Amino acid sequence: MDATPRHLRAFLAVAETGGFGAAARRLGCGQSTVSALVRELEAIAGAALFRRTTRRVELTPAGAGFRPRAAALLADLSAALAGVRALAGPPALVVATVPLLAATLLPPAIASLRAAYPAVEVRLIEATAAGVLERVQDGSAELGVATFLPGAEAGLVARRVLSDHLALFVPRAHPLARVRAATWGDLAGEALVLPRDSALRPLIEAALSAAGLPQARPAFEAAHIATALALVSAGLCVAPLPTIAARLAGEAVAMKRLSRPLVRRDVLALHRPGAGAAAERLAALLAAQPG
Repeated sequence: MDATPRHLRAFLAVAETGGFGAAARRLGCGQSTVSALVRELEAIAGAALFRRTTRRVELTPAGAGFRPRAAALLADLSAALAGVRALAGPPALVVATVPLLAATLLPPAIASLRAAYPAVEVRLIEATAAGVLERVQDGSAELGVATFLPGAEAGLVARRVLSDHLALFVPRAHPLARVRAATWGDLAGEALVLPRDSALRPLIEAALSAAGLPQARPAFEAAHIATALALVSAGLCVAPLPTIAARLAGEAVAMKRLSRPLVRRDVLALHRPGAGAAAERLAALLAAQPG
C-alpha cells in the first residue's frame, strides 16, 4: 500500500489539533476513520508517528521529522493541480456538493453565475460532506457546499448559504400525516430511513437521544435523499430530513414540522483563501436564494 493525500491530511490534522477527535471534526469525518488512516500510514512508514496516552497525543521524533515533509507534499500537490488547471484552457470553477443540494440549491445559482460570467465553465461534483471538504482542502474543488461537522471550516473561508431545520416526511396515508406537527418522541416504534455517510446523521441521532430514543435503529439507510423519499413514498417508512428535501418529494409524501427538539442545520459554502471571483460570486448567489 502506498501513502495517499488522505493519509497525509489525517496525520497533519492530528498533529495540528493534538487529538483524533479534534482532527476528525476538522476533516469532517468519523474519529475511527482518522485513527485507521494514521495506523495505515504508520504501517507504511514502518514507524510510530504518535505517542498515545490516555490524556494526550503527541508526535514521536519520527513524526516530528515527517510533519514538515508531509505538509510540503500536500502543498506541492495543490500547486501542481493549480498549474494543470491554468494550462487547461478556459477558466473552470469546480464545485463539490452533496446530491441533495446538487439537485435543489445549485442549479439556479449556477444559471445566474453563467449569466454574469459566461466564459467560466462550471463543473459540478457530487460527494459526501466529508468528500466535499476533502476536495476543497486539496484544491481539486474551488468551492464546497454542504452541511459540515463543527470545526470543518478551520483554515477556510466559510459563508452560510442556507439555514433550515429537520422535518418529518411521511406517506400521505400515514397517521402522522394528519397531525399539524410531530415530535421526535412520535417516532418511537416507527420504521425509519436515515441518511448514511452524512453530516445529518449525528444531528438526527442526537435528537432521537434527546427524545428518549437513543437505541432507535433504522429500517433503512440511504446514501441519497432521493432514495429515502422514494422509500417514504412507497409507504415503507418515515424520514427526518431537511426541509429543502420537500423540493424533491412527490405528492405521495407529506412534510410535517418536527420539534422537541427543533433541529436546525446550516449549509456552508467553503473555499480556500484567495479563491477567484467566480467562486465568491457563486457563494453570494447561493446565499441570496430564498430558503
